[in-house]
Amino acid sequence: MLVKDIMSKSLRSVMPETSIAEAMSLMRFHQVDGLPVTINKEYAGFVQLSDMLAMFFLEKLNCAEDLDIDASRLQYKYAPIVRVEVCQVMDSSRRSVSPLATVNEAMSIMLEEDACRLAVTESGKLVGLISFDDINKSILGLIGIKVAA
Repeated sequence: MLVKDIMSKSLRSVMPETSIAEAMSLMRFHQVDGLPVTINKEYAGFVQLSDMLAMFFLEKLNCAEDLDIDASRLQYKYAPIVRVEVCQVMDSSRRSVSPLATVNEAMSIMLEEDACRLAVTESGKLVGLISFDDINKSILGLIGIKVAA
């Protein structure tokens, strides 16, 4: 089975200059934990929610102070972080896979990269995403188990 047979073609991506606040908002809305980063539809890297969240915990937290949550104080405190651009936290070394690659090749790359999803590119352009969920659903389909989309 080929990647193109099971990849998701409904693409959501961000540009390198997108703020992490906007990227996090998109991830929350679309219920994903990562997004490909593109420049004029060319794949430039991948940004994960975990990498963005790590920026909020670079400084040592004062438990007594931070347990008393004041939203306006936190908004002021973290304003410089949420304005950071995605290009500062994205993984530009993250590999992609061709739509003509086998699903086994894609799984091998995902395991090597410790990634749940992988960008699918053709001539450098982002054309889709493949995830372990896509692979699992296709396997279940092959053995006759229907899975809701």
